[in-house]
Amino acid sequence: MPRFISGHFWHDLWVGFFTFVLIVGIFSTQPLIVAFGIMGLAAALLSAGWNKLSLENLIYERTIPTRNTFVGRELSITLSLTNKKPIPLPWVNVNDEVSSELQVIGDDHKGIFRHSLSLGWYEKVHWDYNVLCKKRGLQKIGPAYLESGDPFGFLNTRMLGPPEEKIIVYPEILPFTELGMPTAMPLGDINSNGWIHQDPSKYVAVREYARGDLYRSIDWKTSAKISRLTVRQFEPTHSATIILATAIDTTNPHWAAYSPKLLERVIVAAASIAGYTNEKKFRVGLISNDTPINPKPIISVPPSSDPLQLKKILTSIATIKPYSVAPMYRYLSEFLSLFPYGSTIVLITSFLPREYGEVIYEAKQRGYKVVVIYVGEDSYANIPEGIILHDLSLKMDSMGL
Repeated sequence: MPRFISGHFWHDLWVGFFTFVLIVGIFSTQPLIVAFGIMGLAAALLSAGWNKLSLENLIYERTIPTRNTFVGRELSITLSLTNKKPIPLPWVNVNDEVSSELQVIGDDHKGIFRHSLSLGWYEKVHWDYNVLCKKRGLQKIGPAYLESGDPFGFLNTRMLGPPEEKIIVYPEILPFTELGMPTAMPLGDINSNGWIHQDPSKYVAVREYARGDLYRSIDWKTSAKISRLTVRQFEPTHSATIILATAIDTTNPHWAAYSPKLLERVIVAAASIAGYTNEKKFRVGLISNDTPINPKPIISVPPSSDPLQLKKILTSIATIKPYSVAPMYRYLSEFLSLFPYGSTIVLITSFLPREYGEVIYEAKQRGYKVVVIYVGEDSYANIPEGIILHDLSLKMDSMGL
């Protein structure tokens, strides 16, 4: 790692002064002055050597038991510093940055782990902290910077320690009773159609293409090898498919200033419904219209009943950005054909413009069921008849959300 050395001016001044003293002693044939000059230069040499070795084999480590937790919970973090060499360090400074959304319990240094200490040879010290995760999202600890030098204080060296480590803080999952939703079939009778779907997570075999097979099921690699079209077969499943349509836009137009309060309501509702669908072992997927950091498919998390599906969905929800690339009603209208036929689309939104009524009607006509979870503050009157709508606004108000 690159190192940055400072203090050259005073060290060079020290060397220059005692070099001058040594020369004067030699020409004046004064043994005491010569000895004084030699001692000063020896101290300067010792200073340079000690500084050069000060950060050698100095190991700074973080021990974080988990990289995933929920908002409002505390995380235990252990920091350790080890001097793995037979040279003591009269002083060492450690500065390790902490995300502003992670509150260090009982520590006055906000936004940083700061330690100043001395270390003996082969000595190890550690510090234990509890950190409160105040806000969902991708939170960071680090990078760390280590600084030490010679015992005289002339030279010091600074270097970058361990890189930053990321912690995903999931939003809170609330039981339906707290949200004011019914516990008996809150999403309707989603199994009533009796559709048999193919589970893309359970690959079975490849067979020859037949008329009517979906274009996206074609196995192009195998088809190229045997010079005829083949399609992938997956294990059939009777499990209902739920698509969580998480609308990030909180105003119309979608690019206008967003409401942090309403966005967090959408996030909490989406996480709570994801927890419910996981408990019921439904096949569940997620679509959101936020602006991704990296390019990602339109369906943020494809539908699956994999045991790790809840973790994938919560990770995607936790890292949602507050700015949308397009209104959710346009997303739904454009990409309905990507959802498995007969799916239940759970639309979670904080406002319901006229266009939602149109896209919901279109989804019904195509054979999808639609459930609307409303967490906004304005009135609405454009939802087609027969659509299940849960208005959670008053309940969330009473909860301080």
